[in-house]
Amino acid sequence: MHQLVRISQLALCWVVLLAARVAGDELEGAVGNMPADTQAAAAAPTSEKTAPVAIELELSNFKMEALMLVIVAGLVANYFYGSRKNAELANIWEKPIATVLQANFSAVGDGRQVLERDSAADLLFYASGRRHCKYAQGHLMLTARQDPIALLNDLTANNHEKLEVEVTLNDNLPGFVFAAVPRKRSKAVNRDRYDVSTFAKIATHDNVPA
Repeated sequence: MHQLVRISQLALCWVVLLAARVAGDELEGAVGNMPADTQAAAAAPTSEKTAPVAIELELSNFKMEALMLVIVAGLVANYFYGSRKNAELANIWEKPIATVLQANFSAVGDGRQVLERDSAADLLFYASGRRHCKYAQGHLMLTARQDPIALLNDLTANNHEKLEVEVTLNDNLPGFVFAAVPRKRSKAVNRDRYDVSTFAKIATHDNVPA
């Protein structure tokens, strides 16, 4: 919700600034197009009452304002569409994440839901209650479909949706090295990583997909 408020505020400030600039340009153009005698008469003080000038209200005079309203409406519509799309993806991810956590930890989430929404594109989860383990926490990072600027940055930077899991073990446990990598990359990782090649060995398991 706070991102929607931020986008609305930025869009509103943009509309106000552009409207003020357009109004200033129109006033300057109107004064510049006045005849010299008319400008002199307008500048000279007079005590006579002048008739009010009729203002012509035509749709053609509000093209810039209409464009700004369309942009604001598009930003708001994109926010709701992107948020709904990410919510659908989060629901798909929640079941397998909950299955794995509940099979390995006694306390998962807050008891009502597993994934906690931090923003429209970021979801967090937490689990505890396992021997030799303090807790496990994770971060599901989806594409920021609700934010056009962030979405463009993800596309240009080739950022992908990803899931990060951090498991914190007890302090009294001895150190160890563990890596889970695809079978095709196991030799390259074993060659490039000193800790893996020194303290670990390659092992495969039939239940783990390659």
